[in-house]
Amino acid sequence: MFKKIASLTFLVLAISCTKEQPFSDRSANVSFEEINHGTKVTVSDNKLAWEQTDSYYLYNGAKGYKYQYVSNGVFRPAEAVKKSDKYQAFYPYSWVKSVSGDVFTVEFPSIQTTKDGIITGDSFPFACISDNLNNLKFKNLTGIIDFNIKTKTQSKSIVKATLSADKPIAGTASVSTSDYSVSMQGTITEITQPLNFSVNNAGVQHLMFVLPPSEYSLTLTVTASDGSVMTAKYKNVKIARSTITIQPVAKDFISNSSDEYVILLNEGNWQSDNGQLSLIRNHEITNQWFRKINNTKIGDTPEDIIYIQDRNLLAISVNWSNIIYFIRPDGKIVSQTENIPNCRHMCVDDRGYLYITSYAHETALGETYERGYVAKVDLDSYDIVATIEVGYEPEGIAFYDGKLYVANTGGYAFSESHGYEHTVSVIDCLSWTKLQDVEILTKSGDPVINLYGEMSQCGPYLCINSPGDYNTVSPATVIFNCTDNSYNVLEGIPCTYNTTTVNNKFFTVGSQYSYSTNEYVYYVNTVDPVTMEMTNGFERPDGTISEIPFNVISKMQNPYCVYCNPYTGHLYAVDAKSYTSAADVFEFDANGNQVGSALAAYINPGHMIALPSSAVSSADLQH
Repeated sequence: MFKKIASLTFLVLAISCTKEQPFSDRSANVSFEEINHGTKVTVSDNKLAWEQTDSYYLYNGAKGYKYQYVSNGVFRPAEAVKKSDKYQAFYPYSWVKSVSGDVFTVEFPSIQTTKDGIITGDSFPFACISDNLNNLKFKNLTGIIDFNIKTKTQSKSIVKATLSADKPIAGTASVSTSDYSVSMQGTITEITQPLNFSVNNAGVQHLMFVLPPSEYSLTLTVTASDGSVMTAKYKNVKIARSTITIQPVAKDFISNSSDEYVILLNEGNWQSDNGQLSLIRNHEITNQWFRKINNTKIGDTPEDIIYIQDRNLLAISVNWSNIIYFIRPDGKIVSQTENIPNCRHMCVDDRGYLYITSYAHETALGETYERGYVAKVDLDSYDIVATIEVGYEPEGIAFYDGKLYVANTGGYAFSESHGYEHTVSVIDCLSWTKLQDVEILTKSGDPVINLYGEMSQCGPYLCINSPGDYNTVSPATVIFNCTDNSYNVLEGIPCTYNTTTVNNKFFTVGSQYSYSTNEYVYYVNTVDPVTMEMTNGFERPDGTISEIPFNVISKMQNPYCVYCNPYTGHLYAVDAKSYTSAADVFEFDANGNQVGSALAAYINPGHMIALPSSAVSSADLQH
C-alpha cells in the first residue's frame, strides 16, 4: 500500500519506454489524478511511499494481469501482457472480483486503513482506460470526508472510529471506466477504522474516510483508549468524486463519559422456567430487572439478546418458551413473536428484518424440514414472514453484505440419526435462497465439526467455536471471511466464549472438556482475524497485553461468558460456579484493570449486550 495521500497531489511514476512488441513485460507510465481540496487542507509531505505488496489490475479485453511494485517507483507485470487497442486498470488489485466490458466488479472494504488519521492507498481506489499500455492515467473513483477535530483536552489517544451511513458505503460495487462512476450493490452501511494516534490541543487533527460519491446522512463514533466515546451526526453531506469534503466536529472531542449500560441475560436452568434479565449500570447490578418492570417472567432458558440500533430496541430469544421478546432500553415489552420452537441465535439486516435460528423441524408457517431452519421476522409487524432450511441444529447467525451466514452443529447427533455438521450455510436475503453450504475442513482435510455456541462478528470476519465431539475429535477456532467464504482454522484451540474487541480483534475463552480425563483445560487468547496472529491474554487499545483478565478467568470454577462493550472497551467475564446458584460477573476497564469486586448475578448469565449512552437516558433505566 502506498502510505499517504499527500497534500493529496500524486507524483507521476515515469518509466522509460522501448520499441513496441506483441507482448510487453515493461512497466507503464502511471499518473494519478490530483484531489481537489481547495486551499483549506494540507496533509503530509507531498510524497508517495510504495510497499512491496502494492499492485494494480490491468485488463486487455481478454485477460487480467497483475502489475506488482518492484522498486524505485517501478511496477512490472507478473507475465508478458498481450497487446490490445484498449486497456483498463484498477487499483488496488485485491479489490477486483471480475471485469466485463468497461465495468469492474470490486469489493469496497468495510475496514479502512489509516496512518495518523490519513487514508492509506489500499483504502483508496483508482481506475483508468487507455489505448496505450505505457500511458495509464488513473482517475479517482471516490471522495474523502475529512472530520476536522479540535479538543480542549490535553491529549487523547483514538483507538477506533466508525462511520455509519443511511445507504451502502462498502461491499460489492460496479465501477465503470467509461465515466468513472461507482454503483454500490452491497448493503454494508458502516465503515470501521482501527486507529492509534493522538489528538491534542495543538490545533486541528484530521480523521478521514473514503466514500463513494453520493449524498449521505452520517454518524461518526470515535472511541478513545480510556474508553470514552464521542458521537456526532451529519445530515445532507455531499461526497463528490476526487474531492475532499470537510466536516468540522461540532463539539469538543471525546466526551468524558464512560457510563456502562449492559444488559445481562441469565439462562437459569433448563425446563425450570427461571430465566432472568439483569441490568449492570456503572458497576451496579439489578437482578430480576425484566420481571420488576413488566411484572412477568421472561420464560424458560433465554438464549440470545441483540440490540437493533436503528429502532432502539432489544430482541431476546427464549429457547424453551419458543418466544422472541422485543423490549425498549428501559426494559418494557413492545411486542413479542411466538411459535419459533427451540429458537437460538439472532441477527438483523439493513432492510427491517430479524433472523433467528431454530433446531426444530416444523415451522409456524406450516413447513416441515428434515434439518433446522432460519426464521425471518418483519420488524414492523413482528410476524414470521418466511423460513428456510439450513443444517442440523443451526446455531450462530450473522448478516454481511446482503447475506446470512449460519453455523450448523448437528448437536443432536448423540440422540438423532445424523452426525455432527461441519458447514456454514450462506443465504441470500433478497432472493431468500440458500446459496451454498461451505464445508469447514482442517489443512489435512478433516471436518471441523459441531460449530456450536455464540458467534462473534468483526466486519466481514466471524469467530466460530468448534468443540469437537468432546472425546476423540479436538476443538478448534474458525475465523470465517464473509467476503469470499474463505476461512482459517486454529486447530486444538477452542473459543467456547468469544467477543469482538474495540481493536477489531476477537477475545476468546476456550473451555475444552475431555470425557477420558473428566477435566477442563482453559485458553484465554486475543486473535487478529486479518493476520491470524494469536496472543495469550487481553489486548489493550494500545496493542499491549494485560494479564489481569487471564489471571482472573484462569481461576474461575466454570467460565461461562465473555463480552466487550463496543462503546467503552470494558470487558466482562462470568463465572457460572456450580451452574445452579448465583454467578459472579467480573468487570475490567479498557486497559484490563479489574473494576471493583465481582457482581452477584443470577443463574448461568450467558449473554450480554451494551447500549450506547445516546440510546438511553439516566431516567430510562430503572433500578
